[in-house]
Amino acid sequence: MIIDSHQHFWKYDPFRDAWIDASMKVNITVLSKFEDVSCKLSGMVTEVKNFIFKNQDFTPFLDHFFTSFGPNRLLFGSDWPLCLLAADYKKVLSIIKNYLDKYSKETKAQVLGSNAIKIYNL
Repeated sequence: MIIDSHQHFWKYDPFRDAWIDASMKVNITVLSKFEDVSCKLSGMVTEVKNFIFKNQDFTPFLDHFFTSFGPNRLLFGSDWPLCLLAADYKKVLSIIKNYLDKYSKETKAQVLGSNAIKIYNL
């Protein structure tokens, strides 16, 4: 099963550095305990008030998903074309790529492509 990080399981407010519904952070952690559940990281830019953000605004959100799911069960998703309401594809990709700079080349490859190949059986 793949959950989509923007499907309103919860809301994270990067400007307050807080989960709007704290129980949803717990729910993500609980879902991550099921080894057959993976998460697609997408839709972040359209969830921000007035579509105004900096890449680092998403760091606490991404940290929680990496801590919960680990790099083996995370997939990048652009949420295209909906993301175009807030940012172009290049900007959306830069959020994840900049975040992944602290990780190994292998982890970057997993999140940006090889996990999708494995999980979707492509």
